[in-house]
Amino acid sequence: IMEKPVRRRDRRVSFAPFCGVRHHLHKNDMTKDEISLTWISRAEQKLAETEARSTIGYMRHRPEQVSEENGRCGRGLEHHVSTTIFRTRRKIKQNVMNAVLIEQERQHFNKSLPNADAIRSASRYHSRHSEKKAIKLAEADAEYVTSMMIEEELYWEAVEKDNTISGSLERGV
Repeated sequence: IMEKPVRRRDRRVSFAPFCGVRHHLHKNDMTKDEISLTWISRAEQKLAETEARSTIGYMRHRPEQVSEENGRCGRGLEHHVSTTIFRTRRKIKQNVMNAVLIEQERQHFNKSLPNADAIRSASRYHSRHSEKKAIKLAEADAEYVTSMMIEEELYWEAVEKDNTISGSLERGV
């Protein structure tokens, strides 16, 4: 028995009728200090990858040890915790991409002008759960930063007060 080959639908990508240009410095126009502040070296990349792999291992087997206090940050690595989460994330990304391509194809078929809002809506619909998750993480980050700012402000107030007292004692006041 011969099976018919599965025919895949052609996918196309279209672009907006306008183009934005961003000028930037070429690497040759930068000092070595500027380059080192802009790009990471191969050694730094290897170190980051090694640390990420180590953190993923801890996330899988000893999640209680993943914290900034222990020098491990799992932010951005959550999808590596299990193969199920990894596959789910990959499926969501594929669904978003397909929705965008289908919307672009629909607009092309209808011979209408590109509608960025419709494309954005198709993408957002399929990534809405990720968006909600990102918002929760951003809120937690904002809380953390706010608490750190308050802590730092209290520290500097104490230092200023201590300096004022020290200055008074030196003058014999």
